[in-house]
Amino acid sequence: MGATSRVWTVLIGICASLGGVRAAETPAATQWAVYKGLEPGAFIKQWLLCDPFPVFEGAPRPEDVAAQREAFDKDFLTEHGGESQVQPTMAMVFHRGEWGHRWRKADSPTDLINIIRHMGYEQYAVTYAWARIDMPAETPAVLGVGSDDAVKVWLNGDLVHENWTSREVKEDDDLVGVTFRAGANSLLLKIQNRGRLWGLACRLVDPNVLGDRLLAALDEGDLDTVRTCLSYGAKVTATDKYGFTAVQMARMRGQEEIVRLLVDHGADPNVKLPKVGTPLGFLDLLWTTLKDNYPMMEYAGAFDESWYEACKERIKDKTALFDALPIMDAMLVRRLNDYHTGLHWEGRKYPSGPPVFAAWVESRIAVKYCAKELGISPGDVILEIDDANAVDLFAQTWPEAFGATSYARARAACQEILAGEEGSQVRLKLRDGRGEVYEKTLTRGGGERFGPGPEPTLHSRALDDRTGYIRICGWTGFTGADFDKQLDPLRDKPFLIIDVRDNGGGQDFLAETVIGRFITRKVVASISFQRREGTNLYEKFTNVVSPRGDWQYSGKVAVLINEGCASACEHFVSGMHEAGALLVGTPTIGACGWSKQIELPAGVDLRCSLTFPLHGKMPSPLHGIEPHCLVEPTIQDIRDGRDTVLERARELLKP
Repeated sequence: MGATSRVWTVLIGICASLGGVRAAETPAATQWAVYKGLEPGAFIKQWLLCDPFPVFEGAPRPEDVAAQREAFDKDFLTEHGGESQVQPTMAMVFHRGEWGHRWRKADSPTDLINIIRHMGYEQYAVTYAWARIDMPAETPAVLGVGSDDAVKVWLNGDLVHENWTSREVKEDDDLVGVTFRAGANSLLLKIQNRGRLWGLACRLVDPNVLGDRLLAALDEGDLDTVRTCLSYGAKVTATDKYGFTAVQMARMRGQEEIVRLLVDHGADPNVKLPKVGTPLGFLDLLWTTLKDNYPMMEYAGAFDESWYEACKERIKDKTALFDALPIMDAMLVRRLNDYHTGLHWEGRKYPSGPPVFAAWVESRIAVKYCAKELGISPGDVILEIDDANAVDLFAQTWPEAFGATSYARARAACQEILAGEEGSQVRLKLRDGRGEVYEKTLTRGGGERFGPGPEPTLHSRALDDRTGYIRICGWTGFTGADFDKQLDPLRDKPFLIIDVRDNGGGQDFLAETVIGRFITRKVVASISFQRREGTNLYEKFTNVVSPRGDWQYSGKVAVLINEGCASACEHFVSGMHEAGALLVGTPTIGACGWSKQIELPAGVDLRCSLTFPLHGKMPSPLHGIEPHCLVEPTIQDIRDGRDTVLERARELLKP
């Protein structure tokens, strides 16, 4: 959806301070939004805007996408000729129920039109923007259209573009090839708000910048936009900031149809790759980027150039960048064992597992969860995987498996030895609880990554007369008020268990909102040290949580944790630790904090942690947050369906 209101304020302030950019000549004094030609590159800032038409009668229903799409396809202007024929004036009124909808002047100080500024804060509504463009002669051109959210475009009554989307407004998000006729041209845009902010941007694209838009279209594999750019004169010799031509970028992404199209328009397929397009050149850039941005390379074990030199030796004979990327990922990025840091590229295939979740239990590979229809029972031991000894496979995989703690690494190793190409089959030999050996052939793909299956994000129950239980599966999808509704029936019980096992994170502020119900004084949930790019200087951020509401839970609290607790969940666990809660289970995942996306050449992205955090007054990266009481279920516990972590927490809470 739209960007935050703060972003709008900044944009308005910047553009206003520069005096704005006029779209063309000032419209005639007697008419509004009438342009004598359009200046390439300049934005249309004066429009006639129609009063909003609400999508819903009564309260908005954001979840009703069908009704929103129906409004997108509905013609609200039929009273005066419809969308294809309307010729707006400020005296024109559309009647809908008891309301009259008029056309109003809009004159924006910025290139991006903030519709809310002109129309008021109207959620889930449709408006129209109209302008007249007078051209001296027939003119082929490209319109650059940005919208928040969905948009349709008519030129002289012809629907020339539509995009049912949900996004923030950006310049030139959509390129629309049009032909203006000599004389007056009617330009009508329909913009539908699907929540939060609302805006549009429209200009005649300067042919000199079409090359940049051509390169951007390759990132998305957008063949239609590539065709539009080429048809209207985009230079096929345009290069990105690293020196890649469009045909080189398309070839590296495997976009063969786009490659042929570019060559047909004169692109040279034999231009030499820039250095960063070679495996060794890319390695240099990746290593420098990590050293300049990752918050604590030394803490992860990268004290010198040895990681780089070892990787360089491994890839020295590689000629294709995408053949070398998996090696760089394994030796430089995954080696950091940081949940928030990873290397991603278009076409990368991620392995998929069968619909079973296995765990390292009592030095064996045991099924912890599985689909019921498979005929496999929790607690059954996996003996062989595709005729190979399962324990031997685990031993080979564990040393380099992804994970900051031994528990996280064991979990990853169990997943890895079962994984393969999605849709492929894997043969398992298992032993059940009676000692009988059997075999199963399963198809990879579609299995739950964590846990026994889907469950509500937030739910609760009373375990007995004195003990309450609240399960939180993620830090998103509910509010503080929702949590209070779960806690309120349990607030008089002397003992409470909060289960956040396998909670992968979400929003820190929501975790802090929950913590606030369990404290009578301020506590530190975490302290984060953010590195300034390219330096060894750090800025400290202290997250302090205050008591919330007119009451606090005053009983004893236990929090159930494991190696699936990550990100905002570690933030929560740390805050509850400081609040005096008892932590029971196994250590959390142990990741650095926050993250940012760094764009590298050839469509490769590096997601990189920003901060080195302290949780519970101790560094948590590579260690996780340790429980007060370590509990590891046995195979028999799994077979019996016992939740030994929960049972142990109940024992510890009661005197």
